[in-house]
Amino acid sequence: MRGGTPLPFTNGFYLSRSKPLSAQRCINWYPNVAETAAVSESNLYPTPGLVDILDNLDGIGRGLHLLNGVLYAVAGQKLYRIDESLLSTEIGAIDGTNRVIMASDANQLVIVVPDEFAYCYTVGGSLIDLSGVANFISPVCDVVQINSKFVFAQTGTNIIFHSDFKSG
Repeated sequence: MRGGTPLPFTNGFYLSRSKPLSAQRCINWYPNVAETAAVSESNLYPTPGLVDILDNLDGIGRGLHLLNGVLYAVAGQKLYRIDESLLSTEIGAIDGTNRVIMASDANQLVIVVPDEFAYCYTVGGSLIDLSGVANFISPVCDVVQINSKFVFAQTGTNIIFHSDFKSG
């Protein structure tokens, strides 16, 4: 029998309230636990059926969001609109390199790069940087859409604020 230290990396994925303590995510893999005695109690398998369908975006994917049946993607430092035939149209620049959080109402998409930047895109209109908007408290770490208002959480505080009614 081989010697070694078992690594129980399939025993759960979670995000602790204290990131220095632990932050674990498993993306596009699923755990498989052995039903009988085996060398390893569990392992990870890739998700079956994943196929690259869009490879013309600039940079690593940072987030996707569906708004009115249209897919929006942040890849690299750009926001793209992707239509049903998988043609991408560049909309504007999204600074940063971290994953983004997105929320939408009927005609606006708010994009937050946690602890760094926030943007609002109006369908058929323009992409604006929210840091220059009056009464917007930067930086923010999260956004959700509730009852036609965008609700933001300010980074490092207990402050939660919202946009005007139907206005990102």
